[in-house]
Amino acid sequence: MSTESDRLIRYGCSLADPRGLERWREDTERREREFEQERRGEQREQQELDSVRRIALLRAEVESLRNELTQVHSKIDQRHDVAIEACGQALGEIREQVIDQMQTALRDTHNQLLSLVERRHAEVMGRIDAIAPDRLRANAKGFRFANERDEDCNTVVELPNPLPPRRAIN
Repeated sequence: MSTESDRLIRYGCSLADPRGLERWREDTERREREFEQERRGEQREQQELDSVRRIALLRAEVESLRNELTQVHSKIDQRHDVAIEACGQALGEIREQVIDQMQTALRDTHNQLLSLVERRHAEVMGRIDAIAPDRLRANAKGFRFANERDEDCNTVVELPNPLPPRRAIN
């Protein structure tokens, strides 16, 4: 109790003064309110600091995620370029194989066509020889083009004129 009485005396209250106790209580309540207001103010400041720190941490995390996203995007671009290049190379190789196969098929078809033409020509020549062998053989030595010189006498061969004769106009 000596401590309370010391406080009361310090505030100018004596134990005999009935108003002194009331003033002491009012002063104590006022100091408690001020202390409570200070404590609330400090809590608000602490909450504001905490929210500022959280915001700063969130901003740092967002920036980190943006950097990571940029790195992932560049990796995707790089892999896309590699995939495009690989596809181009594979298509080039396939194109070369297709061209080689087409050329081989074209050569085979050309050879088959030539052999078919030769065989058909031989068949036709055989039929022609079977029909008129003597006449063609006889004319084989005697056939000449127009204006071609004869081997023996160096005279020009004259062919008949296929045009009808001209009629004289009176």
